Amino acid sequence: MTLSPGEHPGATWRRVDLQVHSIRDPNWKGRRFEGREVTDLEQARKEWSEKFVLECRAIGLSAIALTDHHDVCMIPYVVDAIKRLNLEEDLWLFPGIEVTCDDACQALVIFDVGVEPARLHRLLGKLKKVDQIGDDQLVASPASNAGLRVEELVDEIGLDAVLDPICVVVPHAGGDGAHKSVLRREFHSRFRNLNCVGFYVETAFSRLSQSARRKIYGEDKEWGGRRRGLVVTGDNRRADFSDLGVNPCWIRLGEPTAESLRQAFLADEARIRFERPTVPSQRVLAVRVDSTLTCLTGITFNDGFTAIIGGRGSGKSSLLEFLRFGLGRSSLDVPGESPEKSRLKSLLETTLANGYVEVDLDRDGVFETWRRTLRDRETIQVQVAEEPKEEISVPVAQERFRARAYEQKELSTIKPSRLDAMRQVSSIAAAELWEKRHAVEASVEEHRRSIRRILGKVVDLWALESGRNVVAARYRDLRRRLKSISDQLVQQGVSEADSEILSRAQYFLRGGSLLAELRADLVGLGRQVDDLVKRVSSVSIGTGDIPDDQDFEIIKSIAREVTNSKEAVKNSLEDAGRILDELTQGLNSGAQRFEILKSAFEGHRKAAGQRQAGLARLVDEQAKLQKALEDAEREGKEVRGRIAKLGGAGEELLAAREALSSEFAKRRTVLSEAAAKTSDVSEGVLRATVVSPDVPRAYSEALKGLLAGAMVHDLEFKVDEWTRRLVERDEWQALGNRLLRLFRLHVVEGDQRGAVDVRVLQECLGANLSGLTERQVEQMFLRMSEEKVVAVLAADPREVVEFEYLDGDAYIQFEAASPGQQAGALLQLLLIQEAGTLIVDQPEEDLDSGVIMRIVSLLRKTKQKRQVIFATHNPNVVVNGDADKVIALRSSVLAGGDGGVPRVSVWVDGALETPRLRSAVVEIMDGGQAAFELRRAKYRF
Repeated sequence: MTLSPGEHPGATWRRVDLQVHSIRDPNWKGRRFEGREVTDLEQARKEWSEKFVLECRAIGLSAIALTDHHDVCMIPYVVDAIKRLNLEEDLWLFPGIEVTCDDACQALVIFDVGVEPARLHRLLGKLKKVDQIGDDQLVASPASNAGLRVEELVDEIGLDAVLDPICVVVPHAGGDGAHKSVLRREFHSRFRNLNCVGFYVETAFSRLSQSARRKIYGEDKEWGGRRRGLVVTGDNRRADFSDLGVNPCWIRLGEPTAESLRQAFLADEARIRFERPTVPSQRVLAVRVDSTLTCLTGITFNDGFTAIIGGRGSGKSSLLEFLRFGLGRSSLDVPGESPEKSRLKSLLETTLANGYVEVDLDRDGVFETWRRTLRDRETIQVQVAEEPKEEISVPVAQERFRARAYEQKELSTIKPSRLDAMRQVSSIAAAELWEKRHAVEASVEEHRRSIRRILGKVVDLWALESGRNVVAARYRDLRRRLKSISDQLVQQGVSEADSEILSRAQYFLRGGSLLAELRADLVGLGRQVDDLVKRVSSVSIGTGDIPDDQDFEIIKSIAREVTNSKEAVKNSLEDAGRILDELTQGLNSGAQRFEILKSAFEGHRKAAGQRQAGLARLVDEQAKLQKALEDAEREGKEVRGRIAKLGGAGEELLAAREALSSEFAKRRTVLSEAAAKTSDVSEGVLRATVVSPDVPRAYSEALKGLLAGAMVHDLEFKVDEWTRRLVERDEWQALGNRLLRLFRLHVVEGDQRGAVDVRVLQECLGANLSGLTERQVEQMFLRMSEEKVVAVLAADPREVVEFEYLDGDAYIQFEAASPGQQAGALLQLLLIQEAGTLIVDQPEEDLDSGVIMRIVSLLRKTKQKRQVIFATHNPNVVVNGDADKVIALRSSVLAGGDGGVPRVSVWVDGALETPRLRSAVVEIMDGGQAAFELRRAKYRF
């Protein structure tokens, strides 16, 4: 397959079996060619080869080595079968030969996929004692010694300029004393000096003795201190293929070559697995950039470690910034200022004006494309297959894809403020607990919003309670005045009968109002019942896609119960609706009769008024007061109803504040967990503890807001002192309680100067804000608002993880460590985590070589669990870190404009075993082969 620059997948996992035999094997178990008589040997071999290839694919093998004993006859047949079945990309066939050496040791010699047959016969020609049997024979020659000891075989091939680049020798290293193994007791000195990179065993890794593992992995000094790689094989020679791939083994391979196997043996910790490897559930697949700096049709990223290399000015940092922009984590999205951030902002603003960035993502098996432009930088367009496009905000994108991205020198540039520095480091320490921390933070914000919302209800309640008192006072006053007028009417000669008529007017007014209110209530209830009937009718549990088995019977049972009960509930509600309708009809009928009585009374009232013409003023005043009394009673009822609805607001506010405090405690637990893990995994380099700031920023800002405009001199200093004292005494909650009392006075008494005695205000504040003058307290009171009170009630203490760095024999504050020490510790901390894709620009900045090698060791481990994307100049990071994919960039200048336009492009990409890529790595990172050889000579390696 022809790939465009940037599209090479790098080294990817393949399930392998590097020791498989064919039907030519003399020790074949079972019938050859299914026991039929062979009349056409060629056709029979073709049919067997197809069957063999299909069996390999059926059990999930994607790379095999056909290694008959001193024989290569069947290799062309299997190669042709793979081609006929169009499986060249799905199944790599490494031609191989199993060799039995004169010292009773076996070795596999494995060649490049597609190697010329002449190269295989070149090796067979070196096996002096082996008698070759013709390809026209059904069975190969029986096993015999090859005429070389195992170390001679290795050296003979290593000195052959034709064979050495295209094959790898893998001796057998079964458990202690195993048949034809190089781990036999007397072999320790020869094993130590054996010039090979790896071994194979014919048993499952779990069954290999610890002694054998220690020898192979260089942990037994008597057998040498050099680590070698190990693969397990099936050694299948059974007609039913029952041993094919029987011992699980996966290898990361970037090319179908022996060199790819050699690279895997050299980095076996990262490249060889004996249980199915996992890939990150969320990862970057590819990026496409259209800008004035580059037009990249597609750069793919490996699911493990992708390294971006190139000379100065080749565009490494630019490519990472474009990627970060596509993920919503660029210099435009993350707060902060630095020379590097300013440079990157300018890069985006000048090169992406009319362009875009597209990023392909795998999110838990859902494949998405994110597209972002500079013009609409606040949103990202998300496309999933054929579904309609979705538009998400940058914060949502950051939450949806949990990447960690760092600019050049960002890890070694700690914020100048100690508190900001601790927060910066805390975010790194707790990255792995992102989900827990995010859940707590989201809950914190929800409770803070609740406090804001509920305080509004409490303020309304306070105002209503104050209004209720006013209405009640007005009602009492009206009653007194009405009684006074009635008394005056009697005193001035109103007959007892007329007085009775006039005094009853208020009751007819009240009766009419009560009937109107009751009718409104009944109509409202009827509407609510109708709505409930509709909602009950819509209730259902969809069980169509739930399996019909015992495990889900409870779901089915509940669904049936809901269906059966729904009709009964609906009928009951409809009955209630009919009752309400009947009540409403009865009320309407009664209201009509009452109106007749009221009209008749009105006639009597007018007649009584005419009879008392001399007292018209008092009669009119009585009527007005009766109407006002009716209005006051109606208003009082409305206020009482609203108060009833808000009656629990005070308790609700208390519960919300307690819930917020509980979430703060949960977050502290998460940070404590992160701190404990940090201390453990850093092997003592970092010591972490969770601390509460002496002066939490949210506390001091809330107090500053409260006192803004109160003309307090040295406000910053005094607020910090007050805050520190409140934290020391654990009195922040108490301050909130007192502030609520004060704010109630503000709401009830109003914000007019002199409305409340200043001594009452000072009593509410207590000793929490000592030192304020009466005028300052009064000014603070006059300027109180819900926003200021919420800032105090919902203030977030923001605990942080405090780090100490082990400098020699003593711990020092982390921010006092050198930039190199800081960057090394933080990078080490990031690499031991599994917190989403990690993107870092030139992580080696400020690091010495010793630290780099520790980072390299961690890289090999972390890339097995998470995706890592680095831009780097350091060859140790790329080569010894065993990058699964390397992208080499270069910059060229297109003619035109002022001096030409620089353009960034992919020079070459691939795995370390990709020939052109390996040459580019040597050229870019080591100054070329001549420079590397000279340095090696000077070191006398």
